[in-house]
Formats: sequence, C-alpha cells, structure tokens
Amino acid sequence: EFEKPSEAQFLSGAKVLLTSRSLQVLDAATQTQCIWAATKLYLSAPEHAPAAVPELHELLNSHLPSFVRSTHLDVSERATLSLNMSSFYKANAAGIAAAKDLVAEPLLPVKADA
Repeated sequence: EFEKPSEAQFLSGAKVLLTSRSLQVLDAATQTQCIWAATKLYLSAPEHAPAAVPELHELLNSHLPSFVRSTHLDVSERATLSLNMSSFYKANAAGIAAAKDLVAEPLLPVKADA
C-alpha cells in the first residue's frame, strides 16, 4: 500500500527511472526494466496517484523516444510499446486505468530457442 498522497513518490520514481544520465550506458536488461517500471507507475497512477497522471504522461513522452532509438532490440521494443501506450491513453485516467490489466502478468523475453 502506498502512503497518501503518493503523487510525489510516483513522479520522483519515474524521473529516476527515465532521466538518469547514466541509464543509457547500462546493460540492455537494466534499461528495459527501468522503462517497464516507469510504465507501470504510469499505468497504476490513476488508482494510486491521480494528480500525477499528466506529468507522468509528459515524462514518458519526452524521455522514451531516445530509448526507442536504442541499438538494443529489447530496449527499443519495450520503449516503443510504452511510448505507444502513453501516446494512446495520454493523460486520460479512465483509459489508463483500463490498460492496467496489460501489466497484470510479467512481460518476459522469448527464449532464443523458442
């Protein structure tokens, strides 16, 4: 359970996950996890931090494009998915809340031999 109000926690968490200057030099798995964690904050914000939704939307839309251009396929793919969700749902809390089911199960990579 989150402390109320949790807007500041959601915003500071997403900022740390997406805006750190050293993030893009980390390995692809770490970058992918950071992108997905920030996306989960955005998707759960309508329920836990509704006032943070517009700023989280803006944060994702302004910082994810650099990850979309990554040379790491996993990073680019996850950033593209997250950016498309943010672009589609925008700051519409009702739409974002409906999308929360998308992260109900873990998003795992496909094994190379599959």
